[in-house]
Amino acid sequence: MTAANFDPIMTAIYTLEGGFSNDPRDPGGMTDLGVTARELAAYLKIPLSSITEFDMKALTRDKTDPIYRANYWNVINGDMLPSGIDAMLMHMEVNAGGCAVLELQSIVGCITKDGIMGPKTLQMVDLYISMLGVGKLIDAIAIAQMAHYQTLKNFDIYGTGWTKRVAAMETLAENLALVK
Repeated sequence: MTAANFDPIMTAIYTLEGGFSNDPRDPGGMTDLGVTARELAAYLKIPLSSITEFDMKALTRDKTDPIYRANYWNVINGDMLPSGIDAMLMHMEVNAGGCAVLELQSIVGCITKDGIMGPKTLQMVDLYISMLGVGKLIDAIAIAQMAHYQTLKNFDIYGTGWTKRVAAMETLAENLALVK
């Protein structure tokens, strides 16, 4: 179990996501600490129109960690993933639009690809790692994430940054895998 990895993974994600942004080319719109205004409004169960730039710039890790835990970490069942795999999947789930579990299921050879990180998927992850090693799975997830990015229409704008983020998370994942 890797519940203890949530904090170092989030520290890396916050560093990679950076601070406030309101780039008109970014379909996510107004964002701070990687959380979009749309996501904040949904989490708080308030209208998107009530989220202001001031609200977004006032976000802190204390306010956003619960959002990341509920919307991403719990979705990937991060507490049950092997160290290193948790980091790669968390980053992919956050930064690639919620496709991480489906991608993982394809990589590890799940017969049913339903996007749910359940016991069968976790069993296939363990089997993959026992056969090929955690490093191979970390690499495969990084390759899948980059392949996903390359299909996006704004890859020419953000591709360099996305590539650097994947490389940074891959390094963290490899380090976490060595520690545990």
